[in-house]
Amino acid sequence: YDGQTGKELARTDYIGREPLSQWGEAGLDIYALAHRASSSMMAIIYIDGKTPGLVICRGIYFRTKMVAYNFKNGNLTELWKFDSAEWPQEYRGQGNHNLSVGDVDQDGRDEIIYGSMTIDHDGKGLYGTGLGHGDAMHVTDMNPDRPGLEVWQAHETSTGGSYRDARTGEILHRYVANRDMG
Repeated sequence: YDGQTGKELARTDYIGREPLSQWGEAGLDIYALAHRASSSMMAIIYIDGKTPGLVICRGIYFRTKMVAYNFKNGNLTELWKFDSAEWPQEYRGQGNHNLSVGDVDQDGRDEIIYGSMTIDHDGKGLYGTGLGHGDAMHVTDMNPDRPGLEVWQAHETSTGGSYRDARTGEILHRYVANRDMG
């Protein structure tokens, strides 16, 4: 949309959610699957370091799908797709109730920090920690004595909280708890 007039500039379909069974383990009822399939987020990212783009995301608990677009000359052009089902286990069920965008590898292009995993600017997995879904997350240069950015994440499972290197996923500190840390 044009920010001054509200006029629609471009349109695309959102990531489909059917069939609902793809969003959870066998045995979940239709309401749990629909909830998981309806978890959606989006953000503005600089995929090439200079042109604003859009990434749309669906899913956080079991499966995650993302699509990135460039907006140029009034058109949305699809750049890449990501589907956690096509990646190793440490990319599945790693989403958060929020996402962050930042240049974690200092290459001048933005990455998507999506809970316990980070997706590179080209739509390929940079890393997955395997620590699972979380409720809260912060990405910034928390330790000025260390180069680069760090991630603090509160997990919604018994994995507690984690503090990690945003570029590599290396766990720098971990708080283990037996309850939801969100």
